[in-house]
Amino acid sequence: MMLWTLLCERLLLAVLAGGSLVMATCVRPPLLQALREAGSALEVDLTDRLRLQVWERFNYLALLSALLLLGLFAWQALLSGRGEPEPLLLSGLAALCTLALLRKLWIDRRLHWLQREQREGRTAGEGGSAIGVRERRELVLLSMGTLLLSVGLLAWPLLQASGR
Repeated sequence: MMLWTLLCERLLLAVLAGGSLVMATCVRPPLLQALREAGSALEVDLTDRLRLQVWERFNYLALLSALLLLGLFAWQALLSGRGEPEPLLLSGLAALCTLALLRKLWIDRRLHWLQREQREGRTAGEGGSAIGVRERRELVLLSMGTLLLSVGLLAWPLLQASGR
């Protein structure tokens, strides 16, 4: 039973941390480059839609992983009793990761809605951008925070095993 929970925990953390790294380093840069080099409005629209759909799908997968991790850590906290603070700390970190992903998905949903409104010609937009600078910064900070939290959760057992 302990091996099963450890394997599930590692798999979920790998999806969170590894997926975030892959999206940030391997998927986002080529799509942004294609967006910059697009010659027509159709190419820009298709590339931007693809970029948003890829990120949205990953964010849903990451949210599912974070929710399952939160449940797993909470279950471990209940089973461990009140003597160990580690499962509670891990549950709190998984909860923060879950909240960050929920906020990212809310902003993404708003972005999709605003872009649909722009395509239909109902709103003028903010200089061609569907979301403002503040929301873009927030998305970047949430992405970085989620990545750091997931890497921290992934590294925690390694640090514990090394005695630090």
